[in-house]
Amino acid sequence: MKMRKNGFIRAPFWIVNCIIILIFSFAMVMIITQFEDSLLENTDLQYYTLSQRIFNSRHCFAYHNSVLKRTTPGTIDLQKFNQDRMDECFSFPNENVDVGVIIKLPKHSENTLYFNEDKISDYKNLHAKARSIYYVEKDFLVLVKNDQEENLTIMTVGVGWHTK
Repeated sequence: MKMRKNGFIRAPFWIVNCIIILIFSFAMVMIITQFEDSLLENTDLQYYTLSQRIFNSRHCFAYHNSVLKRTTPGTIDLQKFNQDRMDECFSFPNENVDVGVIIKLPKHSENTLYFNEDKISDYKNLHAKARSIYYVEKDFLVLVKNDQEENLTIMTVGVGWHTK
């Protein structure tokens, strides 16, 4: 090792600098990797966006008063609760996402509706194994309205999707 005039050895100084730079670089890589993972794991937001179409869109199942021209969020219109409306509600022009939806409404003649029924079972079985396949199922308390009466009931909504 070479000594300077004042007796200071240069080698340990550069070794310490290199170690500090390596630790800083490793820390930055870890932070960036965790940030990217958090961006990719936003299944709750995607589920929320898809499921809210059911409750809040007059083009889906939300009750719409044509006289007042007002849609009541969180209120399901039983006259709209049919397979044709389900297909209309979840037909997307976007070809990058395959969506499957199951809605269970107890105490109704047509109590289970499907959109892409064949995909729902695949999404349920594969979502734990594949990174790009998701399935979330939750219960919601909704007001169900028809011509004669209004009832509070539990509605189960399962949404599965696969990003291409």
